[in-house]
Amino acid sequence: MNFSQRFQNLRKKNKLTQKELSLKLQLPQSSISGYENNERKPSISILIDIAKTFNTTIDYLLGLSNIEEESNFSYNFTDDNYLGQKIQNLRKSNHINQKALADKLKVTQATVSAYETGKTSPNIDILIKLSKILNCSTDELLGQRNNVQLDNVNLDNTDIQHRLKYLRHEKKWSQNDIAKYLNIPTSLYSSLENESKEIDGTTLKNIAKLYDVTTDYLLGLTDIRNHEKGKAAELLENHPAVSVLFDRDVTEEESLEMLEQFLDFVEFQKSRGKMK
Repeated sequence: MNFSQRFQNLRKKNKLTQKELSLKLQLPQSSISGYENNERKPSISILIDIAKTFNTTIDYLLGLSNIEEESNFSYNFTDDNYLGQKIQNLRKSNHINQKALADKLKVTQATVSAYETGKTSPNIDILIKLSKILNCSTDELLGQRNNVQLDNVNLDNTDIQHRLKYLRHEKKWSQNDIAKYLNIPTSLYSSLENESKEIDGTTLKNIAKLYDVTTDYLLGLTDIRNHEKGKAAELLENHPAVSVLFDRDVTEEESLEMLEQFLDFVEFQKSRGKMK
């Protein structure tokens, strides 16, 4: 599905007329009609406005992903030639020179140089080609930032999808960031968060390692993220009477050491018959 089809479907899904959408986007109604009839395409800045209006990603709008992920993102696109610098950095990390990239894009080397220096911005077709050549999403190219508030995520929900979302939002990472770490497509990782899709054991362990939590925590079998880090809290819970002896501002490691010393002393006293 291409942009014009996605655009029209999203407008209808949100029960907006072309006129109403044109007012939201501050565009002539003829532009909306042109987008839907595939007679014209929006600039990148307008594309970002459309994504924000429909609460979705650029990749979904352009038909590069079938995951209609609800998102609360902003973009670095307008910040000090972010896109140009991103293109240059990704080009170099992929060991592609300007001439080779120009050949792949079927533009001149001067045009690629203009993209990288911010003298001009690529159109949508070039943006799509860049994402494929540079092995990244269009959202990453445009500097997607996650603005999700942690309060909007229910930590008490033990579904793995909710745990994955919460941990990612807490780190302020994008789905692209996690997918790159796991070396899997972004669309596949997105399906792990948004669908009841089974996660294989290796991926589960890698995600647990990334967040420094246990697989049991990810699966909702425990609320203790890390067994070692949670041991002091567990001891306090099992022996609430001793909690008054310790300053709650001390570190987890210090609390654990103090508690273990105290409990060792209690066991020693019991063994001597001085405590019942």
